[in-house]
Amino acid sequence: MRDPVAYPNPEEFNPERFLGPNPQQNPHLYAFGSGRRICPGRHFAVDATWAILIHMLSTYDILPALDANGKPIIPPREGTVSAVS
Repeated sequence: MRDPVAYPNPEEFNPERFLGPNPQQNPHLYAFGSGRRICPGRHFAVDATWAILIHMLSTYDILPALDANGKPIIPPREGTVSAVS
């Protein structure tokens, strides 16, 4: 899902890429497999993820940590490329 040929600027958060007259391929079409090997729990996984996300957003204040002066500490945007990041 990070193929720059299929998704220009794959690291950029851009939900509009899936809208409009020429949308890019929806990752749900292949994230859970296809054909005889399709994940039988894909509907439960998507629904459970939404339920957890909604519960967290309604319960917690998700804010950056504050430094000694009370200014927000913005973490660097970096990551690793591996099977599990």
